[in-house]
Amino acid sequence: LYGFGTLAERKCFESVIGAHGVGPALGMAVLATLPPEELKHAVATEDVDALCLVPGVGKKTAQRMVLELKNRLDMPTQVEHEGANSEPLNSTAITDVREALRQMGFGTEEVRLAVEGLEGTDTSAMLREALQRMAN
Repeated sequence: LYGFGTLAERKCFESVIGAHGVGPALGMAVLATLPPEELKHAVATEDVDALCLVPGVGKKTAQRMVLELKNRLDMPTQVEHEGANSEPLNSTAITDVREALRQMGFGTEEVRLAVEGLEGTDTSAMLREALQRMAN
């Protein structure tokens, strides 16, 4: 028996567990790590690193989830049609920050909390902000 706070969470859960190799336990871990909008954004932008932050999801599983979930999740149209200069740069910067923090030895949950809500396109500034968050 699984409970959800919103209908969006339930629909995302159902879509996620429909992916090959993803069961209910992993589906709950995905939603615990990535709220529905972040999950949709990660899938729409093919952000495998964001999915790898979920405990139990490796690179191969994340890649498979991106492929399978693209057609299952209701993708927000603004993500698909955003200008070439805005979102891809931000996604790349966030991916770079996540990777840098992992290389520094920080754990998955620490990295997720540090990059949550980061804005901008300057990787160096975003990394500094993430490190400051972790220090507090």
